[in-house]
Amino acid sequence: MSVVKNNLIFCTLLIVAGLLSIAGLFIAFNSSGHLAEAQKKLIDIRSQLKVLQQLSPAPSANNILIAKRNVEELEHALRDIHKDLQRGSKMLLSNDGVSVMAGIQQFISESRQKAINHERFRMVEQDTVSMPIAITDDFAFGFEDYALEATMPDSASAILFLDKQRQILEYVINLVIASNPHSIDSVEREYIEAAINGKNQPKSYRIDPATSARVKGAINTLAFKITFSGYSRSLRNFLNALSSFDLPIVVRSLGVTRPEATDQNKTPQKNSIEEIFGNFGGNSSASLEPKNEKTPIVSENISRFTLELEFIETMQDQESSIRGLGGINAL
Repeated sequence: MSVVKNNLIFCTLLIVAGLLSIAGLFIAFNSSGHLAEAQKKLIDIRSQLKVLQQLSPAPSANNILIAKRNVEELEHALRDIHKDLQRGSKMLLSNDGVSVMAGIQQFISESRQKAINHERFRMVEQDTVSMPIAITDDFAFGFEDYALEATMPDSASAILFLDKQRQILEYVINLVIASNPHSIDSVEREYIEAAINGKNQPKSYRIDPATSARVKGAINTLAFKITFSGYSRSLRNFLNALSSFDLPIVVRSLGVTRPEATDQNKTPQKNSIEEIFGNFGGNSSASLEPKNEKTPIVSENISRFTLELEFIETMQDQESSIRGLGGINAL
């Protein structure tokens, strides 16, 4: 104790030094543990980085920038597509059954008159000639059920869909007539009113789901099947007019049938020896000269064209035009 009392300052410094040593050892031990943990994390991060660098494409800053630009371009394209599809939402629809039925019958009558009184302008002659488009006597352009009796559906949504189908078909039939076909053979539509009312019509037209562009909850469509006959230029004129996209209507399938050739270039059958080997006693030059007579292989090239068409709209467009009504994706 006397030593401590005599060397109080020195002993105090020794004690402080001892405490600092103990604290230093603790800090060093603790830092060693953190260092080991940090080194382990560094090894893991390097391993993950190596894996990421081997990905294709690698998540580099340049690739991330390219991905962002790609997303922006896709969003811009999506806005353009949505803008095009909004053209159909501008149709004014009515849920008044009387006016809708009257509109359907007026459409049938006016379309029949347009077909019967159709005229065609000839560019070469610079004149107009009468060219009626052949249709059957009871042709109703897809609305045969409403041609004679104006029986209104019970459902208000069915009436709205009928009005929309009538407006779409009116647009399509006008394009078909303007393409100068020889005949309009059939027009089929999906019987939406039967599906809405829970009625089963197995014979009615329905587009193949594999062909349709319908996506439940996202894209809704109204499908039609049109058959008309004419020359290939009629089909070309119709498709060119349809491509103007005044309404969002696309061709989902196209079938072409042609009549069998009636007049074929047939060589007469040779039976006698003189016909086969030539006339040795007469003027042989006549038998050796080729004949200039030519018979057309096909005298007519009128074809029948069958097209499946779909009017496409997003569910957002449909909700804006028909508030609170369900679609037909369940068809």
